Amino acid sequence: MAESLLAKLGDLNFTAEEQDAVVVAPESVAIPAEDFACSLVGRVLSSSPLDGGRVARLFRTIWKDDKVQTITEINPNFFLIAFASSSSRDNVLK
Repeated sequence: MAESLLAKLGDLNFTAEEQDAVVVAPESVAIPAEDFACSLVGRVLSSSPLDGGRVARLFRTIWKDDKVQTITEINPNFFLIAFASSSSRDNVLK
């Protein structure tokens, strides 16, 4: 199953807007600036806004609670995920 998901992800094409960098000012979120080193910004591609709380619970279930410190919705369908360590963040990226 993981291989088929990775194959599908490899076929994704993003619009120019979706490829733009997302800039998050440290003062706009409720985590210390030093925690940004262990953080990721993710976007859920959807045509309608999603319930941020439900998305956060889903991420926590997939990535295990002990790896995730906070999940903050910074814009509709954009999330700042702060991990317990940079190795936890790197494991999620892999």
